[in-house]
Amino acid sequence: MTSLLNKYLFFILLLTQLTLQAQVVDKDGIPEKPSPPRLMNDYAEMLSITEREQIEQKLVAYNDSTSTQICVVTVNTIGDYSIDDYAVRLGRKWGIGQKDKDNGILITISKLDRKVDIEIGYGLESHITDYDSKEIIDDIIVPAFKQNNFYEGVNKATDRIISQLQGTFTASTSKKEQDDFNNIMVFIFVALIFIIIISSLFSSGKGNITVSGGGWNWSSGGGSSSWSGGGSSSSFGGFGGGSFGGGGSSGSW
Repeated sequence: MTSLLNKYLFFILLLTQLTLQAQVVDKDGIPEKPSPPRLMNDYAEMLSITEREQIEQKLVAYNDSTSTQICVVTVNTIGDYSIDDYAVRLGRKWGIGQKDKDNGILITISKLDRKVDIEIGYGLESHITDYDSKEIIDDIIVPAFKQNNFYEGVNKATDRIISQLQGTFTASTSKKEQDDFNNIMVFIFVALIFIIIISSLFSSGKGNITVSGGGWNWSSGGGSSSWSGGGSSSSFGGFGGGSFGGGGSSGSW
């Protein structure tokens, strides 16, 4: 009798999980908002239940402390859509982020199409650039997904996004920013030589030139950082009506 009851309870639990993860789509093939609302929505079942919950709790904790909503959605296929068009439609339909801040980020993954997209809300485009999102896809998500390490790809990508939003990620500060820094240093060096030459021509030779800086404070971090929400067990309250304007990048594996 006890064994039969345990099997029955297991069946109910499994049915509940499948119901929560069921993908209900509209006439255009875009998923409806999840009910109850969630930030980690694994419709393509690429992660285990435990892995989904770990990422969900991390994203909920970050939402609770900052109001910034990072949402992950996996689907089996995007049909005839391009991945970026599908993601923008999805992000706008769900209203990811706060309406007055547009502080939402959407990671969309299509399992069968082997495509991934990161969309950035209007209010965060200055914090996570198109170059940043492309780097996250190419350097973190794609390598992990090629090894079928879907949890690692999603988990580390969300860690990187959180650390960049917090201003704690400056490792390599992206190749573009490093190049910009090198160009600035070359300009300063040339300008300094020019000042020395001019000074030597027009001064009595007794003076000296002192150049002081301090306008740059570059620091480097070691890899992606993990967000700790203090073990928060709160549930996600829902999306706030944010919008997207097409900022972000996409890729495939």
